[in-house]
Amino acid sequence: MSRREIVLLVSRAIALLQLIAALIDAFLYLPQQAFVLSQQLHLQSRFPSNDHLMSPMFWIGPALSIVRIVVLLLIAALFWNCGPMIERWLLPTGSTRPDEII
Repeated sequence: MSRREIVLLVSRAIALLQLIAALIDAFLYLPQQAFVLSQQLHLQSRFPSNDHLMSPMFWIGPALSIVRIVVLLLIAALFWNCGPMIERWLLPTGSTRPDEII
């Protein structure tokens, strides 16, 4: 197996780990935060005179979860394609020929 193939396997493994983390966030944490946000919106609609119930801080959690999911998916796509930049990161610095057989 050549070094290039090993780098490809490692980069694909990293991509799969990032994809799993994004799916966990999308299916576990994001629905939970959406539920909490919907409860806060429901409380605000029932008690409109109480303005301090719906703070802008309640929007930060779902927004950051969405940003995190998008970033994890971008990282997964970057590592899945395993371009020359990823090869330079993962190959040892002393390697002169990336295609030599180990």
